[in-house]
Amino acid sequence: MFGRVCSKLALLRTSTALANLESAVGQATLATPFTRRWDGSAAPAASSQEGEALSSTFKKHAPSVHNTPSAPWTPTDQLRKRKHLTKRMGHLMQVLESEQMDVNTRVQTFPRFSAGDFLEIKTAVPENQRREAVFKGLCIARKWRGWRSTFTVRNFITGGGGIERTFQLYTPHILQIKVLRSMQTRRAKLYYFRNRQPREYRI
Repeated sequence: MFGRVCSKLALLRTSTALANLESAVGQATLATPFTRRWDGSAAPAASSQEGEALSSTFKKHAPSVHNTPSAPWTPTDQLRKRKHLTKRMGHLMQVLESEQMDVNTRVQTFPRFSAGDFLEIKTAVPENQRREAVFKGLCIARKWRGWRSTFTVRNFITGGGGIERTFQLYTPHILQIKVLRSMQTRRAKLYYFRNRQPREYRI
């Protein structure tokens, strides 16, 4: 008899605890909204304060879209045809070379000349304590390559034969260029003078 009473009391306590638990779960369901997971099950949604905290954290640690260096660099969105690294670095080299070419043009002013002009070039030899040296000859070619522009001068020396020298136009070693006289030509490259008589281009 005593055992039956104890079992009934235990069953009553268990049912009361289950009822309290169901009521607590129902109140939590009404207080907290639910969202659907990818598998269809319900999951409690974050509160407004938690959402604001997450958004602020994301904004703080998110990478910046406008993460471009300052001038003189060109922003990436302006380099539409230079998205590859090699093309972008080539463009950068062109900009730097053009700036240096402008600086040298302000410092050194050379006369205008072309293939067919007899030139006198005065240079400073860096290997010989920058002593001046003069070279004369016929300009047989000129290549326009921006900062790497060059011109070739040919002359004939008795006992040495034909001599050609190629000079960099934008170099600090050239002190002076003087045009002695000009010759009318039809070509931009006068390489055929290598097969001509020295008296035609000797000076």
